[in-house]
Amino acid sequence: MKLVQLMALDATEFTFQSLQIAAAPGLDWCSGFITDRPEGRNVSEVFRSPELSESAQQVFPDSCHTRFSDSIVIAFNEFLARRRELTIARPRSTLNTVFGCGPGVATRELVRQKSLLVTDWTASLFDGALSPETEGFIDESAMPPWDTWLCLLQVSDSHGQVCLLSWVPHWLADKVDFAIRVDAAECLSWLIVGDNEELQLHGWGKCWQAGGVPVHGH
Repeated sequence: MKLVQLMALDATEFTFQSLQIAAAPGLDWCSGFITDRPEGRNVSEVFRSPELSESAQQVFPDSCHTRFSDSIVIAFNEFLARRRELTIARPRSTLNTVFGCGPGVATRELVRQKSLLVTDWTASLFDGALSPETEGFIDESAMPPWDTWLCLLQVSDSHGQVCLLSWVPHWLADKVDFAIRVDAAECLSWLIVGDNEELQLHGWGKCWQAGGVPVHGH
């Protein structure tokens, strides 16, 4: 099995097609909650599946204090492989009928406003300020839940140079957007699929507004 490799947030290297390939398994795993907010469940636990906890811990053993290294890439690839295996093996009867979101739904999610979150994890103040604002979706170290992780990106103007790309459901998007605005560390940014499927970084600490700042413009 070929593992997903480290991708660069660059229009010539990380294309919308690359994004679709990287995002598909994660969206499939989370597909039961793409459309509707889970009823009667704590949001902080919805996207932190116990089955993936150990693999996620291997990626970021020290949470936001984890320094980037080749071992993170290896661990992240192993995490992706584990999630893929679990997605295939999980009984469909245990899932929402949205399971297997398909290319149409997946593409709509990727181009949707406030869908893709970039986390510069080493820039976090780990002060817990974002957790209550997002009902625990973002944890006390400003890390998004592991079920939603999509891929690693190289971002030249980030503190850590390598960042985490994850998915945000529409029913939490406004709360995450507010968290971006109040985060003193400015370690979060939306990723936008712009005109001609150009990938754009909206800007660290910038809540949603029309347009965005192309990555090459930084």
